[in-house]
Amino acid sequence: AEDDDMLYIMYTSGTTGLPKGVVHTHGTSLWGVITISATARYYDPERYLACLPMFHVGALTPLAVNVYLGATSFVMRTFNPVDAWKTIEREKLTSGLMVPAMLNFMLQVPNYEDFDWSTMRWIMTGAAPVPVALTQKFQSMGIDIQQVYGLTETCGPACLMDATNAIRKPESTGKSFFHTEVKIAAEDGTELPIGEAGEVWVKGKHIMREYWNRPEANAETLVDGWLRTGDVAVMDDEGFVAIQDRIKDMIISGGENVYPAEVEGVLMGHPGITEAAVIGQASDKWGESPLAIVVKNDESLSESEIMTYCQDKLARFKQPNGPFRPSTCGSRASSPTSTLSITISPVIEARKASLPSIFGALRPSMSFSRMKPRITSSSVLAQTIKTSASGLLLIHIFEPVKR
Repeated sequence: AEDDDMLYIMYTSGTTGLPKGVVHTHGTSLWGVITISATARYYDPERYLACLPMFHVGALTPLAVNVYLGATSFVMRTFNPVDAWKTIEREKLTSGLMVPAMLNFMLQVPNYEDFDWSTMRWIMTGAAPVPVALTQKFQSMGIDIQQVYGLTETCGPACLMDATNAIRKPESTGKSFFHTEVKIAAEDGTELPIGEAGEVWVKGKHIMREYWNRPEANAETLVDGWLRTGDVAVMDDEGFVAIQDRIKDMIISGGENVYPAEVEGVLMGHPGITEAAVIGQASDKWGESPLAIVVKNDESLSESEIMTYCQDKLARFKQPNGPFRPSTCGSRASSPTSTLSITISPVIEARKASLPSIFGALRPSMSFSRMKPRITSSSVLAQTIKTSASGLLLIHIFEPVKR
């Protein structure tokens, strides 16, 4: 086979429409392996926990890296946090890959402190915003969290945050991998000044050849050798990239840009909150306003406590405000024609296998990618919130009504 011959087609999660078939070649796949192995810090011997579904390039490429470097891979058929702790202890594993929701599940295991994880050196994570509190918790346990940023279209790698800088710059997803160029650009591809938010563009030999049978998408996404990611980020004067959100997820409220991931990150820093998702909703006054869905682990947590917590951490126009209502929220779902672009938190996705029309027939062991389905009915949203609880999660919502 030639370098440019197709090796496989990997479908994206379809966050901006229908899933697209990403064509990777023998050449792009090999460069994905070379890029990761040249950048990530592997030890000898490395004993790696593989617990993500391999139909995601972020899970498949690292396994190829393990073969390339001679590391041992322990593959879980399905992810279960208790079994993961047991496997780490029994097999004396040293590393692994989990998305943030899975890391969160690991910490929710009763008495997880009783397991022996002393051999674990690092866990790579990505595919969704990584709450600072989550990184700090694992690092307090002696496990370095290496945050990776990448896409199906990049065969995995784009940016990597090394363990040394993870504490110093917890909001960052790191610098570009070796053999990879990353820039923050305006709509026309012009590189933006340091600290200014723009779209992430990525370039390297590991970039996909094309979208299968999607010429319009190819023309829009592949520009002069660069891949337009659709993600918003800023780059600091040291070259560290901080992802803010998807461009299409941005909420414009009263002319101000609100990135849901930023608000979610603040909410997730509260010890009484397990998960948070922020979505945009129509507002007669502001055009759009943010709506937060919060999964509480503290029954006594009140609206006023959450508001007070957010006050000194977010600009006023980004702060959620009352009223604060429980998940039986049929009273607010009064406009069946309103369109909401909703980010369902990974933990809610992972709980639900019974909503195929919304979640694409996800199964709990395979539902940890950060999907953003389009919800076109507020009544569907209300039902989603209620059924997602499944008796397992206490879900509340709060909605801004004033500034």
